[in-house]
Amino acid sequence: MSRRANPTLIGAFVVGSVALAVAAVAILGSGRLTPKNRYVMFFDASIAGLQVGSPVNFRGVRIGSVEDIRVELDSRDASVRTPVFVEIEPQRIAEVGPLGAATPPPEATVQKLVEQGLRGRLRVASLVTGQVVIEFDFFPGSEIRLAGLHHEVPELPTVPSAMEELTEALEGLPIEELMASLVNSVKTIEGLLGKPELQETPALLNQTLTDVQRLIAHVDQRLGPVAESLEQIPEVTADALDDVSRLVKTTDEKVASLSEDLEATSQAARAAMVQAEKTLAGLDGTGAEIQYELAVTLREVAAAARALRVMAETLEQRPESLLRGKK
Repeated sequence: MSRRANPTLIGAFVVGSVALAVAAVAILGSGRLTPKNRYVMFFDASIAGLQVGSPVNFRGVRIGSVEDIRVELDSRDASVRTPVFVEIEPQRIAEVGPLGAATPPPEATVQKLVEQGLRGRLRVASLVTGQVVIEFDFFPGSEIRLAGLHHEVPELPTVPSAMEELTEALEGLPIEELMASLVNSVKTIEGLLGKPELQETPALLNQTLTDVQRLIAHVDQRLGPVAESLEQIPEVTADALDDVSRLVKTTDEKVASLSEDLEATSQAARAAMVQAEKTLAGLDGTGAEIQYELAVTLREVAAAARALRVMAETLEQRPESLLRGKK
């Protein structure tokens, strides 16, 4: 005779199976089996607004979250520190490179990124809720500051946030001196505005503008006839140029005629000299006085001939000399 199955054992087995399935789904869904890299960071300023579970981003892309925040008191120097432990999810960072190339270990990759300027800093994610996140980015040339207190966990360097830098800049300003200078400037402006001379300034400005408008109107009236005269200048100038052109043409004609007459006179004078020389040669037997007078006459005729020739050449080269004279 077969043995009857125990219903209690069967029910317990079913319930246990269901419990194991639920636990497996919860574990897998929570991501506890996902590999993560744990790091520690130290911030000099207040970390108010940063909570466990706050995002850890790289240029706005979430790559992990805050895993733990502690407050540590160092009994040696009574200093207080607030280490922040973060978990980075490697699967959110894809490594690319040549096919078949060996993948360096994560520690070497992180060290290389830190040497290139990888730093973390606090950033306000929401001004309404005051939530703060950790933002990673590259800051080349920044100092690598490490506390070196947790050797079991790799440490990542940090830099001051933008708000910290602004606060430090404001703290370096002489606020009291600036406020005193501002108060003195306001008092000085109030004193200037209260002076009677300044109260009369608007009326003086209005009077000055009125006088300027009147002056402009008067100048416009005076410039009207002048403008009309200026408009007539081109016509008068054109007429004058026509007259000058006609005068030059007439002068050229007269000079040409005069030059021809002078040339003819010069030739006649030369012919007379030749004839006079012949006559002197025929008078060798006459008296010395007559020969002397004839010689003087010949010299004067020769000088006149040269003068006529020079005048003719000058008129040919510069006919305008009749109008302008010698320079």
